[in-house]
Amino acid sequence: MRHPEELRNKLILMISAGLGLMFLLLVSVSLLIPSYSDPGADDTPDLTVKTKPRPGVNPSGTPAQAFVKSLRSTLPGEWAGAPVREDLVAPVRVGDCKTTVIATTGLSRTWKKKGSVSRLKVAVFPAGLAGQAMSECGHPDVVDRDGIKMRRFSDVVVAVSTESDPERLMQEAAKAVVAGLSGQCYDPAAPPDQATRNPYHHGEFVGLLEPREVKPSVTVPAPRAYGEPVPLERVRRPKRPDFPFYPAALPEKVKLPDYPAVPQRPETKKTVQIQVDDPAGPGCGWAFTGLSKPVFSAAKVKEENDRLIKETRDSLDDGVSAFVAAEKEWDKAHGEYLATVERYRAYAEEVSAVAVQWDAQREAQIRYRRALRRYNQGLDAKREFEDTQRRAEARFNEEMKACKDEPEPSPTDDHDNGDEHHTPDPEMTGPPCPPERPKILDEAAPQVPVKPSPPPDPRPEGER
Repeated sequence: MRHPEELRNKLILMISAGLGLMFLLLVSVSLLIPSYSDPGADDTPDLTVKTKPRPGVNPSGTPAQAFVKSLRSTLPGEWAGAPVREDLVAPVRVGDCKTTVIATTGLSRTWKKKGSVSRLKVAVFPAGLAGQAMSECGHPDVVDRDGIKMRRFSDVVVAVSTESDPERLMQEAAKAVVAGLSGQCYDPAAPPDQATRNPYHHGEFVGLLEPREVKPSVTVPAPRAYGEPVPLERVRRPKRPDFPFYPAALPEKVKLPDYPAVPQRPETKKTVQIQVDDPAGPGCGWAFTGLSKPVFSAAKVKEENDRLIKETRDSLDDGVSAFVAAEKEWDKAHGEYLATVERYRAYAEEVSAVAVQWDAQREAQIRYRRALRRYNQGLDAKREFEDTQRRAEARFNEEMKACKDEPEPSPTDDHDNGDEHHTPDPEMTGPPCPPERPKILDEAAPQVPVKPSPPPDPRPEGER
Protein backbone atom coordinates (compact mmCIF):
# COMPACT_ATOMS: atom_id res chain seq x y z
CA MET A 1 0.00 0.00 0.00
CA ARG A 2 1.59 3.33 -1.04
CA HIS A 3 2.43 6.22 1.34
CA PRO A 4 -0.53 8.59 1.75
CA GLU A 5 -0.35 11.91 -0.09
CA GLU A 6 -0.54 13.88 3.15
CA LEU A 7 2.54 12.10 4.49
CA ARG A 8 4.60 13.06 1.44
CA ASN A 9 3.54 16.71 1.76
CA LYS A 10 4.36 16.72 5.42
CA LEU A 11 7.78 15.20 4.80
CA ILE A 12 8.63 17.89 2.26
CA LEU A 13 7.71 20.63 4.75
CA MET A 14 9.57 18.92 7.58
CA ILE A 15 12.70 18.48 5.47
CA SER A 16 12.65 22.11 4.32
CA ALA A 17 11.96 23.57 7.75
CA GLY A 18 14.28 21.32 9.71
CA LEU A 19 17.54 21.38 7.71
CA GLY A 20 18.91 24.34 9.61
CA LEU A 21 17.83 22.97 12.96
CA MET A 22 19.39 19.57 12.28
CA PHE A 23 22.67 21.16 11.19
CA LEU A 24 22.90 23.12 14.45
CA LEU A 25 21.94 20.03 16.40
CA LEU A 26 24.67 17.92 14.81
CA VAL A 27 27.29 20.59 15.47
CA SER A 28 26.28 20.97 19.10
CA VAL A 29 26.23 17.24 19.71
CA SER A 30 29.66 16.80 18.10
CA LEU A 31 31.04 19.17 20.70
CA LEU A 32 29.71 16.92 23.44
CA ILE A 33 31.38 13.76 22.13
CA PRO A 34 34.34 12.89 24.43
CA SER A 35 37.61 12.12 22.74
CA TYR A 36 39.62 8.98 23.56
CA SER A 37 42.47 6.90 22.25
CA ASP A 38 41.33 3.71 20.48
CA PRO A 39 43.49 0.80 21.75
CA GLY A 40 43.39 -0.90 18.34
CA ALA A 41 41.87 -0.91 14.88
CA ASP A 42 38.08 -1.05 15.14
CA ASP A 43 36.53 -3.85 13.08
CA THR A 44 33.17 -3.98 14.90
CA PRO A 45 29.99 -2.59 13.35
CA ASP A 46 30.53 1.10 12.71
CA LEU A 47 28.12 3.09 14.86
CA THR A 48 30.20 6.27 15.08
CA VAL A 49 30.08 7.83 11.63
CA LYS A 50 27.69 10.75 11.83
CA THR A 51 25.24 11.21 8.97
CA LYS A 52 22.13 13.26 8.41
CA PRO A 53 19.12 12.06 10.39
CA ARG A 54 16.03 10.73 8.61
CA PRO A 55 13.04 13.05 8.27
CA GLY A 56 10.77 12.78 11.27
CA VAL A 57 13.59 11.61 13.57
CA ASN A 58 14.11 13.66 16.70
CA PRO A 59 16.29 11.57 19.01
CA SER A 60 17.24 14.34 21.44
CA GLY A 61 15.53 13.78 24.74
CA THR A 62 13.75 10.63 23.56
CA PRO A 63 13.41 7.36 25.48
CA ALA A 64 15.98 5.92 23.09
CA GLN A 65 18.51 8.59 24.08
CA ALA A 66 17.79 7.98 27.75
CA PHE A 67 18.18 4.26 27.18
CA VAL A 68 21.59 4.76 25.57
CA LYS A 69 22.72 7.02 28.42
CA SER A 70 21.54 4.46 30.95
CA LEU A 71 23.87 1.89 29.45
CA ARG A 72 26.86 3.96 30.60
CA SER A 73 26.13 2.96 34.17
CA THR A 74 24.36 -0.38 33.73
CA LEU A 75 27.04 -2.10 31.66
CA PRO A 76 28.77 -4.28 34.24
CA GLY A 77 32.27 -4.88 35.50
CA GLU A 78 35.24 -4.22 33.28
CA TRP A 79 33.35 -1.89 30.96
CA ALA A 80 32.71 0.81 33.53
CA GLY A 81 35.94 2.75 33.16
CA ALA A 82 36.28 2.51 29.37
CA PRO A 83 35.81 5.64 27.28
CA VAL A 84 32.38 5.98 25.72
CA ARG A 85 31.26 7.65 22.48
CA GLU A 86 27.62 8.42 21.88
CA ASP A 87 26.27 9.47 18.49
CA LEU A 88 22.95 10.63 17.14
CA VAL A 89 22.96 8.70 13.90
CA ALA A 90 25.27 6.13 12.32
CA PRO A 91 25.40 3.45 9.63
CA VAL A 92 26.10 -0.10 10.70
CA ARG A 93 29.08 -1.83 9.16
CA VAL A 94 29.99 -5.51 9.75
CA GLY A 95 33.15 -6.52 7.96
CA ASP A 96 32.45 -5.83 4.30
CA CYS A 97 28.71 -5.34 4.97
CA LYS A 98 27.44 -1.81 5.47
CA THR A 99 23.71 -1.43 5.96
CA THR A 100 21.65 1.12 4.11
CA VAL A 101 19.51 1.63 7.21
CA ILE A 102 20.72 4.40 9.53
CA ALA A 103 20.49 4.22 13.30
CA THR A 104 19.07 7.18 15.25
CA THR A 105 21.42 6.94 18.22
CA GLY A 106 24.03 4.63 19.59
CA LEU A 107 26.85 3.93 21.97
CA SER A 108 30.40 2.78 21.30
CA ARG A 109 32.82 1.54 23.95
CA THR A 110 36.32 0.13 23.50
CA TRP A 111 38.72 -1.12 26.20
CA LYS A 112 41.86 -3.14 26.58
CA LYS A 113 42.56 -5.69 29.26
CA LYS A 114 45.66 -7.88 29.55
CA GLY A 115 46.56 -7.07 25.97
CA SER A 116 43.10 -8.07 24.66
CA VAL A 117 41.01 -5.41 22.91
CA SER A 118 37.25 -5.59 23.42
CA ARG A 119 34.62 -3.50 21.70
CA LEU A 120 30.94 -2.99 22.35
CA LYS A 121 28.57 -1.02 20.15
CA VAL A 122 24.85 -0.50 20.54
CA ALA A 123 22.64 1.00 17.81
CA VAL A 124 19.03 2.09 18.17
CA PHE A 125 17.14 2.08 14.86
CA PRO A 126 13.90 3.80 13.90
CA ALA A 127 10.77 1.86 14.70
CA GLY A 128 10.75 -1.56 12.97
CA LEU A 129 13.97 -1.08 10.94
CA ALA A 130 16.51 -3.04 13.00
CA GLY A 131 15.46 -6.33 11.39
CA GLN A 132 15.98 -4.88 7.93
CA ALA A 133 19.43 -3.58 8.92
CA MET A 134 20.44 -6.97 10.31
CA SER A 135 19.07 -8.79 7.26
CA GLU A 136 21.37 -6.81 5.01
CA CYS A 137 24.27 -8.42 6.86
CA GLY A 138 22.95 -11.96 6.73
CA HIS A 139 20.16 -12.56 9.26
CA PRO A 140 17.40 -10.46 10.84
CA ASP A 141 18.13 -11.59 14.41
CA VAL A 142 21.61 -13.10 14.72
CA VAL A 143 24.84 -12.47 12.81
CA ASP A 144 28.14 -14.22 13.53
CA ARG A 145 30.77 -13.30 10.98
CA ASP A 146 34.34 -12.00 10.79
CA GLY A 147 34.85 -12.56 14.53
CA ILE A 148 31.90 -10.30 15.39
CA LYS A 149 28.67 -11.21 17.13
CA MET A 150 25.50 -9.23 16.54
CA ARG A 151 22.11 -9.67 18.15
CA ARG A 152 18.83 -7.83 17.64
CA PHE A 153 16.56 -6.86 20.52
CA SER A 154 13.49 -5.27 18.90
CA ASP A 155 14.85 -1.96 17.51
CA VAL A 156 18.22 -2.28 19.21
CA VAL A 157 21.27 -4.01 17.72
CA VAL A 158 24.21 -5.05 19.90
CA ALA A 159 27.60 -5.83 18.35
CA VAL A 160 30.58 -7.19 20.30
CA SER A 161 34.11 -8.09 19.36
CA THR A 162 36.65 -9.52 21.78
CA GLU A 163 39.52 -11.95 21.74
CA SER A 164 38.42 -13.58 24.99
CA ASP A 165 35.02 -15.23 25.46
CA PRO A 166 32.81 -13.20 23.05
CA GLU A 167 29.73 -15.19 24.07
CA ARG A 168 30.05 -14.07 27.70
CA LEU A 169 30.47 -10.49 26.57
CA MET A 170 27.34 -10.73 24.41
CA GLN A 171 25.33 -12.29 27.24
CA GLU A 172 26.30 -9.50 29.66
CA ALA A 173 25.55 -6.84 27.07
CA ALA A 174 22.23 -8.48 26.21
CA LYS A 175 21.27 -8.56 29.89
CA ALA A 176 21.93 -4.84 30.24
CA VAL A 177 20.07 -4.01 27.01
CA VAL A 178 17.02 -6.10 27.91
CA ALA A 179 16.88 -4.52 31.35
CA GLY A 180 17.14 -1.05 29.82
CA LEU A 181 14.31 -1.72 27.38
CA SER A 182 12.04 -3.20 30.00
CA GLY A 183 8.93 -1.12 30.53
CA GLN A 184 9.53 1.36 27.75
CA CYS A 185 9.83 -0.66 24.55
CA TYR A 186 6.41 -1.08 22.97
CA ASP A 187 7.10 -4.56 21.57
CA PRO A 188 10.40 -6.03 22.82
CA ALA A 189 9.72 -9.28 20.96
CA ALA A 190 8.87 -7.58 17.66
CA PRO A 191 9.38 -9.80 14.61
CA PRO A 192 11.96 -8.70 12.03
CA ASP A 193 9.52 -8.06 9.18
CA GLN A 194 8.06 -4.80 10.48
CA ALA A 195 9.96 -2.36 8.27
CA THR A 196 7.05 -1.74 5.88
CA ARG A 197 5.10 -0.15 8.75
CA ASN A 198 7.71 2.64 8.86
CA PRO A 199 7.39 5.23 6.07
CA TYR A 200 11.14 6.00 6.30
CA HIS A 201 12.39 2.54 5.39
CA HIS A 202 14.01 1.70 2.05
CA GLY A 203 11.02 0.24 0.24
CA GLU A 204 7.28 0.52 -0.22
CA PHE A 205 5.31 1.79 2.75
CA VAL A 206 2.48 -0.57 3.66
CA GLY A 207 1.53 0.49 7.17
CA LEU A 208 -0.08 -1.59 9.88
CA LEU A 209 -2.23 -4.34 8.45
CA GLU A 210 -4.87 -6.41 10.09
CA PRO A 211 -6.79 -9.39 8.69
CA ARG A 212 -10.32 -8.89 7.46
CA GLU A 213 -12.57 -11.78 6.48
CA VAL A 214 -14.50 -11.28 3.26
CA LYS A 215 -17.44 -13.41 2.13
CA PRO A 216 -19.28 -13.50 -1.21
CA SER A 217 -22.35 -11.32 -1.61
CA VAL A 218 -24.26 -14.00 -3.53
CA THR A 219 -25.76 -17.17 -2.12
CA VAL A 220 -23.50 -20.18 -2.22
CA PRO A 221 -25.39 -23.34 -3.25
CA ALA A 222 -25.74 -25.88 -0.48
CA PRO A 223 -23.63 -29.02 -0.72
CA ARG A 224 -25.30 -31.80 -2.68
CA ALA A 225 -24.70 -35.45 -3.44
CA TYR A 226 -23.34 -36.21 -6.89
CA GLY A 227 -23.85 -39.94 -6.78
CA GLU A 228 -21.42 -42.63 -7.85
CA PRO A 229 -20.40 -44.07 -11.21
CA VAL A 230 -22.57 -46.94 -12.50
CA PRO A 231 -20.63 -50.20 -12.12
CA LEU A 232 -19.87 -51.51 -15.62
CA GLU A 233 -17.63 -54.34 -16.73
CA ARG A 234 -15.43 -53.66 -19.68
CA VAL A 235 -16.69 -55.60 -22.72
CA ARG A 236 -14.31 -58.27 -23.99
CA ARG A 237 -14.71 -58.74 -27.72
CA PRO A 238 -14.39 -62.45 -28.67
CA LYS A 239 -12.17 -63.82 -31.42
CA ARG A 240 -13.82 -64.95 -34.64
CA PRO A 241 -14.17 -68.72 -35.28
CA ASP A 242 -12.89 -70.38 -38.44
CA PHE A 243 -14.71 -69.66 -41.66
CA PRO A 244 -17.59 -69.97 -42.25
CA PHE A 245 -19.12 -68.18 -39.30
CA TYR A 246 -22.04 -65.92 -38.55
CA PRO A 247 -22.69 -63.08 -37.66
CA ALA A 248 -20.05 -61.72 -39.98
CA ALA A 249 -18.79 -59.05 -37.55
CA LEU A 250 -19.06 -57.69 -34.03
CA PRO A 251 -21.00 -54.51 -33.25
CA GLU A 252 -19.10 -51.26 -33.58
CA LYS A 253 -17.08 -50.48 -30.48
CA VAL A 254 -18.59 -48.25 -27.81
CA LYS A 255 -16.25 -46.46 -25.37
CA LEU A 256 -16.69 -47.24 -21.71
CA PRO A 257 -18.35 -44.06 -20.38
CA ASP A 258 -16.42 -41.79 -18.00
CA TYR A 259 -18.15 -40.38 -14.97
CA PRO A 260 -18.20 -36.57 -15.25
CA ALA A 261 -15.82 -34.73 -12.94
CA VAL A 262 -17.57 -33.29 -9.90
CA PRO A 263 -17.23 -29.48 -9.78
CA GLN A 264 -15.08 -28.10 -7.00
CA ARG A 265 -16.93 -26.02 -4.48
CA PRO A 266 -16.06 -22.33 -4.50
CA GLU A 267 -14.29 -20.45 -1.74
CA THR A 268 -16.79 -19.17 0.79
CA LYS A 269 -14.42 -16.67 2.40
CA LYS A 270 -11.05 -15.03 2.03
CA THR A 271 -8.85 -13.14 4.45
CA VAL A 272 -7.33 -9.90 3.20
CA GLN A 273 -4.91 -7.56 4.92
CA ILE A 274 -6.22 -4.00 5.20
CA GLN A 275 -4.42 -0.94 6.51
CA VAL A 276 -5.42 0.48 9.86
CA ASP A 277 -4.16 3.33 11.98
CA ASP A 278 -0.81 2.63 13.64
CA PRO A 279 -0.68 4.90 16.71
CA ALA A 280 2.00 2.96 18.60
CA GLY A 281 4.25 1.93 15.73
CA PRO A 282 6.31 -1.22 15.15
CA GLY A 283 9.17 -2.44 17.34
CA CYS A 284 9.72 -0.10 20.26
CA GLY A 285 7.25 2.36 18.77
CA TRP A 286 7.35 5.80 17.21
CA ALA A 287 7.94 7.66 20.47
CA PHE A 288 10.97 5.60 21.49
CA THR A 289 13.22 7.21 18.86
CA GLY A 290 11.27 10.42 18.46
CA LEU A 291 9.63 9.53 15.17
CA SER A 292 6.50 11.38 14.23
CA LYS A 293 3.51 9.14 13.82
CA PRO A 294 2.69 8.84 10.10
CA VAL A 295 -0.31 10.82 8.98
CA PHE A 296 -3.25 8.47 8.66
CA SER A 297 -5.80 9.62 6.13
CA ALA A 298 -8.81 7.66 7.23
CA ALA A 299 -10.84 8.61 4.16
CA LYS A 300 -8.19 7.60 1.63
CA VAL A 301 -7.27 4.45 3.53
CA LYS A 302 -10.92 3.52 3.74
CA GLU A 303 -11.25 4.07 0.00
CA GLU A 304 -8.28 1.77 -0.65
CA ASN A 305 -9.49 -0.83 1.85
CA ASP A 306 -12.98 -0.74 0.36
CA ARG A 307 -11.49 -1.23 -3.10
CA LEU A 308 -9.48 -4.25 -1.90
CA ILE A 309 -12.49 -5.74 -0.12
CA LYS A 310 -14.69 -5.17 -3.17
CA GLU A 311 -12.16 -6.81 -5.50
CA THR A 312 -11.94 -9.77 -3.15
CA ARG A 313 -15.72 -10.04 -2.83
CA ASP A 314 -16.13 -9.75 -6.62
CA SER A 315 -13.59 -12.55 -7.01
CA LEU A 316 -15.55 -14.71 -4.57
CA ASP A 317 -18.80 -13.87 -6.38
CA ASP A 318 -17.20 -14.86 -9.69
CA GLY A 319 -16.14 -18.14 -8.14
CA VAL A 320 -19.68 -18.83 -6.94
CA SER A 321 -21.13 -17.95 -10.36
CA ALA A 322 -18.62 -20.22 -12.07
CA PHE A 323 -19.55 -23.00 -9.64
CA VAL A 324 -23.27 -22.59 -10.35
CA ALA A 325 -22.55 -22.80 -14.08
CA ALA A 326 -20.30 -25.80 -13.50
CA GLU A 327 -23.08 -27.60 -11.62
CA LYS A 328 -25.45 -27.02 -14.53
CA GLU A 329 -22.85 -28.38 -16.91
CA TRP A 330 -22.36 -31.35 -14.62
CA ASP A 331 -26.09 -32.09 -14.57
CA LYS A 332 -26.07 -32.05 -18.37
CA ALA A 333 -22.96 -34.20 -18.55
CA HIS A 334 -24.42 -36.60 -15.99
CA GLY A 335 -27.57 -37.05 -18.12
CA GLU A 336 -25.36 -37.77 -21.14
CA TYR A 337 -23.35 -40.18 -19.02
CA LEU A 338 -26.47 -42.15 -18.04
CA ALA A 339 -27.53 -42.31 -21.71
CA THR A 340 -24.08 -43.57 -22.64
CA VAL A 341 -24.32 -46.16 -19.89
CA GLU A 342 -27.50 -47.50 -21.50
CA ARG A 343 -25.84 -47.55 -24.93
CA TYR A 344 -22.88 -49.38 -23.46
CA ARG A 345 -25.13 -51.95 -21.81
CA ALA A 346 -26.94 -52.54 -25.15
CA TYR A 347 -23.54 -52.83 -26.85
CA ALA A 348 -22.44 -55.36 -24.22
CA GLU A 349 -25.58 -57.42 -24.81
CA GLU A 350 -25.04 -57.38 -28.59
CA VAL A 351 -21.43 -58.47 -28.20
CA SER A 352 -22.53 -61.18 -25.78
CA ALA A 353 -25.14 -62.49 -28.27
CA VAL A 354 -22.54 -62.66 -31.06
CA ALA A 355 -20.07 -64.29 -28.66
CA VAL A 356 -22.63 -67.02 -27.81
CA GLN A 357 -23.17 -67.83 -31.51
CA TRP A 358 -19.47 -67.74 -32.30
CA ASP A 359 -18.69 -69.91 -29.30
CA ALA A 360 -21.25 -72.52 -30.44
CA GLN A 361 -19.89 -72.46 -34.02
CA ARG A 362 -16.32 -72.69 -32.76
CA GLU A 363 -17.25 -75.64 -30.55
CA ALA A 364 -18.95 -77.41 -33.49
CA GLN A 365 -15.85 -76.81 -35.61
CA ILE A 366 -13.65 -78.22 -32.84
CA ARG A 367 -15.87 -81.32 -32.50
CA TYR A 368 -15.81 -81.85 -36.26
CA ARG A 369 -12.02 -81.58 -36.41
CA ARG A 370 -11.67 -84.05 -33.57
CA ALA A 371 -14.07 -86.55 -35.19
CA LEU A 372 -12.33 -86.14 -38.53
CA ARG A 373 -8.99 -86.76 -36.86
CA ARG A 374 -10.33 -89.96 -35.24
CA TYR A 375 -11.75 -91.07 -38.62
CA ASN A 376 -8.45 -90.51 -40.37
CA GLN A 377 -6.60 -92.30 -37.60
CA GLY A 378 -9.04 -95.26 -38.00
CA LEU A 379 -8.39 -95.37 -41.75
CA ASP A 380 -4.65 -95.33 -41.17
CA ALA A 381 -4.93 -98.13 -38.61
CA LYS A 382 -7.04 -100.26 -40.96
CA ARG A 383 -4.65 -99.75 -43.86
CA GLU A 384 -1.68 -100.64 -41.70
CA PHE A 385 -3.46 -103.78 -40.41
CA GLU A 386 -4.41 -104.89 -43.91
CA ASP A 387 -0.84 -104.32 -45.16
CA THR A 388 0.56 -106.34 -42.28
CA GLN A 389 -2.02 -109.08 -42.85
CA ARG A 390 -1.16 -109.30 -46.56
CA ARG A 391 2.54 -109.58 -45.86
CA ALA A 392 1.92 -112.28 -43.24
CA GLU A 393 -0.26 -114.23 -45.67
CA ALA A 394 2.37 -114.02 -48.40
CA ARG A 395 5.09 -115.36 -46.10
CA PHE A 396 2.80 -118.15 -44.92
CA ASN A 397 2.01 -119.17 -48.49
CA GLU A 398 5.70 -119.23 -49.42
CA GLU A 399 6.48 -121.42 -46.41
CA MET A 400 3.67 -123.82 -47.29
CA LYS A 401 4.98 -124.12 -50.85
CA ALA A 402 8.50 -124.74 -49.59
CA CYS A 403 7.25 -127.62 -47.45
CA LYS A 404 5.55 -129.29 -50.49
CA ASP A 405 8.71 -129.03 -52.62
CA GLU A 406 11.08 -130.52 -50.00
CA PRO A 407 11.94 -134.41 -50.50
CA GLU A 408 11.12 -136.94 -47.80
CA PRO A 409 14.16 -137.84 -45.63
CA SER A 410 15.71 -141.41 -46.13
CA PRO A 411 16.02 -143.81 -43.22
CA THR A 412 19.80 -143.65 -43.36
CA ASP A 413 19.81 -139.89 -43.04
CA ASP A 414 19.35 -140.27 -39.31
CA HIS A 415 22.54 -142.39 -38.90
CA ASP A 416 25.99 -141.35 -40.11
CA ASN A 417 28.80 -143.83 -39.65
CA GLY A 418 26.81 -145.65 -36.99
CA ASP A 419 26.26 -142.50 -34.87
CA GLU A 420 22.85 -143.02 -33.29
CA HIS A 421 22.59 -139.39 -31.92
CA HIS A 422 23.37 -137.37 -35.00
CA THR A 423 22.38 -133.65 -34.72
CA PRO A 424 21.33 -132.04 -38.00
CA ASP A 425 23.15 -128.85 -39.12
CA PRO A 426 20.87 -125.84 -38.40
CA GLU A 427 22.01 -124.10 -41.59
CA MET A 428 20.83 -127.02 -43.57
CA THR A 429 17.36 -127.09 -42.01
CA GLY A 430 14.40 -124.79 -43.09
CA PRO A 431 11.16 -123.71 -41.36
CA PRO A 432 9.12 -126.48 -39.84
CA CYS A 433 6.63 -128.09 -42.04
CA PRO A 434 3.84 -127.51 -42.12
CA PRO A 435 4.53 -123.84 -41.03
CA GLU A 436 2.56 -122.24 -38.21
CA ARG A 437 -0.34 -120.16 -39.44
CA PRO A 438 0.01 -116.44 -38.39
CA LYS A 439 -2.73 -115.36 -36.05
CA ILE A 440 -3.25 -112.08 -37.91
CA LEU A 441 -4.69 -114.08 -40.83
CA ASP A 442 -7.61 -115.04 -38.67
CA GLU A 443 -8.09 -111.56 -37.15
CA ALA A 444 -10.62 -109.04 -38.40
CA ALA A 445 -9.55 -105.58 -39.49
CA PRO A 446 -10.17 -102.78 -36.94
CA GLN A 447 -13.41 -100.84 -37.25
CA VAL A 448 -13.21 -97.39 -38.84
CA PRO A 449 -15.35 -94.62 -37.31
CA VAL A 450 -18.08 -93.20 -39.42
CA LYS A 451 -16.78 -90.32 -41.49
CA PRO A 452 -18.06 -87.10 -39.86
CA SER A 453 -19.91 -84.44 -41.77
CA PRO A 454 -18.76 -80.82 -41.39
CA PRO A 455 -20.99 -78.53 -39.34
CA PRO A 456 -23.67 -76.78 -41.32
CA ASP A 457 -22.86 -73.37 -42.73
CA PRO A 458 -24.30 -70.90 -40.16
CA ARG A 459 -24.65 -68.10 -42.68
CA PRO A 460 -28.05 -67.34 -44.14
CA GLU A 461 -28.47 -68.63 -47.70
CA GLY A 462 -28.45 -65.15 -49.08
CA GLU A 463 -25.03 -64.38 -47.51
CA ARG A 464 -23.14 -67.53 -48.48
